[in-house]
Amino acid sequence: MNLQERIDRIAKNPVHREAVGDGLVLVKSATIATPYVDHDQRLVKGIISTPNVDEDQEVVQCNNLSTEYFPTNIKTVYIDHDYNKYPLGVGVCRSMAVRGENLYAQTYILPTSLGDDLMVAIEHEAVRHFSIGARATDYGPPTEDEIAKYGPHKCNIRKGKLIEYSFTAMPANANAMMELVSKSMIRRDNAVALGLPDTPVRKYFPTLGDADIVRAKVPKVIEVDGIEIVVL
Repeated sequence: MNLQERIDRIAKNPVHREAVGDGLVLVKSATIATPYVDHDQRLVKGIISTPNVDEDQEVVQCNNLSTEYFPTNIKTVYIDHDYNKYPLGVGVCRSMAVRGENLYAQTYILPTSLGDDLMVAIEHEAVRHFSIGARATDYGPPTEDEIAKYGPHKCNIRKGKLIEYSFTAMPANANAMMELVSKSMIRRDNAVALGLPDTPVRKYFPTLGDADIVRAKVPKVIEVDGIEIVVL
């Protein structure tokens, strides 16, 4: 899933049409910091965005992101911003707050098979990524003060409106995801939905060598004095 596809999904979501308007839509992914999974309450808690310089050499000042639209009006949390494939989403934002300069959220995970497997994948460090979508309202080249504070970068998003956030289909540890599948702790189709490549099932399980294969004997029929005898 590339950046433009995520942006298009947010911009084309009919529920966001008025909020997005003609503004610049940006998408930023980050690793969930100190994630905590509460299975009883079905909550995933953690920092979903930080002002660190990202791969695009940009900084998002999270403490200046307005959350008056989300989660006040819209609360749905998706997988990869995909409202077509997962129209109900995978969760609901219960609370959001700025802690220092980081954006923190509590997400209620829906009681579905995908939701169950997502919680397990997060708990086992197989999935650790969030993606935020926002409308930028004040952005441009960094000032000297911003470079001094955040480090060298090309663009600083100083203000914006949070539109939504998603768990990204991007395993932080593909091997951990495969292990969860092989141990039947999560379903293979959900593992694919959460970012594991859709390759043949054999890719996820240990394969047997020739020495481990029990070869079935093929029955042989012979005739003795007009009588057919099956020889194994």
